[in-house]
Amino acid sequence: MILNYLIELKNRILLIFGMWLCLMVITYSNKETLLFILSKPWLTISILDHSVYFISTNFTEILISYVKISYFFSNQITFIYFLYHFIVFLGPGLYCKEYRLSLTTYFIFLILFLIFFLVFNKTIVPFVCTFFLTLQNILTSKVFTLYFEAKITEYLNFYFILYKLCLISFSSIIILLMVSEIFIYSNFILFIKKYRKYYYLLLITISIAISPPEINLQLGIVFYFLVFYELFLVCIIFKKNLQ
Repeated sequence: MILNYLIELKNRILLIFGMWLCLMVITYSNKETLLFILSKPWLTISILDHSVYFISTNFTEILISYVKISYFFSNQITFIYFLYHFIVFLGPGLYCKEYRLSLTTYFIFLILFLIFFLVFNKTIVPFVCTFFLTLQNILTSKVFTLYFEAKITEYLNFYFILYKLCLISFSSIIILLMVSEIFIYSNFILFIKKYRKYYYLLLITISIAISPPEINLQLGIVFYFLVFYELFLVCIIFKKNLQ
């Protein structure tokens, strides 16, 4: 029995690793398209400033950038694929209700992950880039002339770091809300009245921590988090009424 589980575990690990290798090849084959997706927020802002370009100061810089992009997308997709195999591997040891709940949670996570990526690319990155460009323009107009040229590797490093910070914050909020659902089911109204202000304070603190000191950007991120929190409460009320 244990041997069968070990064999299945080995096969699933090989499938995940093979998936990662295939994704590395596929993403590298489409590297120009993926580079455009990652750089589109910056290019959209740069069009307004009439400076739509990146610079490169090293012979291997373009190759390294393409490899980083392939590695980034391959890791994201492989992680989603890994979660699916993890649920399926544990499936035989779960009750039918628990297995269906695990699959439902997985698909909800997948939808939230896609929404997060769209919001991050369409809203957060442009806001952050605009903030730093505004600082440059203020310095240029008041102190001296400052010429800025975006370097492709530095932009990608900035994008990946910002992505990780926002993803960790967003995932922490999701986990916190999922864990809190266990406690609020017993007395939902009392829990909301007692702890709602603390959730608001926590969400505002996280929003300020992951965003630059720009009031519009901070308010925007706070708005997204609070709306998501309120939608989560509505879903719980709807689910409880159905039950």
